[in-house]
Amino acid sequence: MNHTTEHQLPEWSHLCSLVGLAADWVWEQDSAFRFTRFHGRNIEGDPGADATLFRGKSRWDIGLKLAGESADWPSHQALLDAGKSFSNVIMERTLADGSRRYVSVSGAPFNDANGKVLGYRGVGQDVTQSQQAMAELRWFRASIDASHDCIIITDVESQRFLYVNQTLLDLTGYTREEYMKLQPHQSTSQTPEEIARIYAEVIAAGDSGLTAEAQIYADKSGTRKAWWEFHRRAVQVDGRWLLSTISSDVTRRILAEQAAQRAARMYATLNASNESIVRARSSAELFQQICRAAIDFGGFVSASILLVEPGSSHAKMTAIAGLGKQVLRDLSVPIDYSETDGTGLVGAAYNTGKPSISNDFLNDPRTVLWHSMAAGADIKAAAAIPIIRDHRPIGVLMLCAREKRAFDDETLQLLERITQNLTIALHTIEREAERERAEERIRYMATHDSLTGLPNRMLFSELLNSEIRSAQRHKRHFAVMFIDLDRFKQINDTLGHAAGDQLLKVMANRMRDTLRASDVVARISGDEFVAMLTAVNQPEDAYTVAGKLLATLSKPVSIGDEECSVSASIGISLFPLDGDDEQLLMNHADAAMYAAKEKGKNAFQFYSKDI
Repeated sequence: MNHTTEHQLPEWSHLCSLVGLAADWVWEQDSAFRFTRFHGRNIEGDPGADATLFRGKSRWDIGLKLAGESADWPSHQALLDAGKSFSNVIMERTLADGSRRYVSVSGAPFNDANGKVLGYRGVGQDVTQSQQAMAELRWFRASIDASHDCIIITDVESQRFLYVNQTLLDLTGYTREEYMKLQPHQSTSQTPEEIARIYAEVIAAGDSGLTAEAQIYADKSGTRKAWWEFHRRAVQVDGRWLLSTISSDVTRRILAEQAAQRAARMYATLNASNESIVRARSSAELFQQICRAAIDFGGFVSASILLVEPGSSHAKMTAIAGLGKQVLRDLSVPIDYSETDGTGLVGAAYNTGKPSISNDFLNDPRTVLWHSMAAGADIKAAAAIPIIRDHRPIGVLMLCAREKRAFDDETLQLLERITQNLTIALHTIEREAERERAEERIRYMATHDSLTGLPNRMLFSELLNSEIRSAQRHKRHFAVMFIDLDRFKQINDTLGHAAGDQLLKVMANRMRDTLRASDVVARISGDEFVAMLTAVNQPEDAYTVAGKLLATLSKPVSIGDEECSVSASIGISLFPLDGDDEQLLMNHADAAMYAAKEKGKNAFQFYSKDI
């Protein structure tokens, strides 16, 4: 039966061409749901499929079955039995190679003149990619939900949560709907502006992201509190910045650290100053250790050291630990009584040389300029302890606490001991630094020529032997040059030793400037120099360098009112061609240098067995 003709429907080819603009297939089934017509591109991606093979067969005959959310056959059968239309029904077909294809099918019944359903016509769309993507998304979400860590995806611009995993919901007690209605500032103590700044910092951090310091957070009921550490990383998707946050419960780690600190506190409090002296290798390190000790061992919320440069009217932040280290690290506090805040704790301690204490910080008129900040940080007591050196203050140790009356007599004694040990440590560090500078001067004098500053024979010997070992190991070549200044003795005898010394300095600088940074030039005696050219791949490399040296050394030199001209004779030996140890390379370069002199000076000569 030709249904198209009988029911005054458009020509099949016309229908196929129109529907084909929006679908992959056009099909028609009879009342038994057997395909009577089928038109479209390669069937479901199966290279061997032919549309004619589907005719006379039902969907189950060709392996099509309901899939996904559409896999409810009773409901679909009831719809077909009622002769109703259906749309976007997902069906699945397994191909010969085992792969699966998915189609979205929509259909509508066609009837005879009496309204009897004669069959269905419809369209199909290959949705394999989208179905696979949805499956991958389901797998991904299942994996994310199974994570031990809390995972949150946030839209940076709107500060809205886009996704939270099940672990977060289980630990916080929120339902997904409840948490998704929150904004980041509602689940933290930060303002939207602070959160926006953090997001900007995370974006600027790039692929490495940022890990925030561990903080205590409570669940929805407020009964369960834990330490959480957040690692945030930003990613841009379709021009939209998203923030991925992985939050780990680090309570066990934090509690273990705190337990270890408590166990060590008694000993550390008694020995903090001495340990700082032993550990610190610089004043900056010492200051930071003192601040850290005050936090760890004294229980203070903030500790800082402010120093006053000679002649300055301000104490500048030098080291800080605890609360405010990001905000206050560039702090400068006036110590002159005529300036605002000059009569505060820092100024009073510095000017009197005695501790300045405020055990009720928020009600102390001396600290009024800091009340707003202190209230936000829950600071209720503070102390400034002068740092005395050579009987005069040089700065202040500033400490803040969260409880009133934190600075009793016993605490002050401990703090004054810390500042005393700090002063002792400064003397120790300075003496050690001077000793190291002296040792460095001695080492330098033992390995360098005092006139030119070039390495001497001893240091050159060490460097040459090191280069020999390295060249042997890596199969490299290098060259040794013996350089002797021509007519130097004549200038030295004529113009005097001072002029000769000046000339040697000029020649040494010219050699150093002509050679590469990786090369070495040394003065071994009088007017004799030796150079080592590293990474000489072929003799022509040494040939070029020797030519440059002759050209630069032969330029006139002005010494006082005299203009002097000297030249040089250069002998060259190559490793390993002319020797594989120090003695052979040096002797052969020396011999080649004398051969260059015999050629008339102002020349260079490579070593050969004929010399």
